[in-house]
Amino acid sequence: MADLPRHLSANNGILNQTSGSFGINASEAGDVADIIDNGSEVAEFFTVKFDQLVTFDQLVLSSFTSAEDASLNISAGSPITLVGTGPSRDIYNFSTDNIIPIGQLVKLEYSTGNGFSFDEFTVTPAESTVVPEPASVSLLIIGLVGLGGRLLRERSKRQAKQQNQNLNIPVRQQWGNSKQIGNLV
Repeated sequence: MADLPRHLSANNGILNQTSGSFGINASEAGDVADIIDNGSEVAEFFTVKFDQLVTFDQLVLSSFTSAEDASLNISAGSPITLVGTGPSRDIYNFSTDNIIPIGQLVKLEYSTGNGFSFDEFTVTPAESTVVPEPASVSLLIIGLVGLGGRLLRERSKRQAKQQNQNLNIPVRQQWGNSKQIGNLV
């Protein structure tokens, strides 16, 4: 599968990949360069932005013990707290609330502990299906009801006019000062 167009960025330093892991190398000296931690006393995070609609399916972290927490935010949704389970790999799968619209961000942020390594994530390109908003559907229904009502009124006017012509009903009409009664067609 080809790489999806994406943009990665870090808040406090540069993204750094070593042979064993991936992290942020903070601008201050002494930061562990291959993990996401609180380098320079600033909670590090990185973001990923995609140029097409995708679903965020899986995240894999390592060096993430039960004493550590991270926060994952998918497309401006509610933050998800990730808790480490051991020093090896932690795999998190997502099947709901995981759609990332074009230009929205996925943000992975250090919370507590010694930090963790970001190993990989899996996304699936989504089929671009347009789902109308409820307000749009409501407006469409209201418009159709209004159009139907107008057609019914015009139809009833036409029927009334035809009935009047068929019955040849006398109509009283006034012209000037004189009064005249006659059939108007």
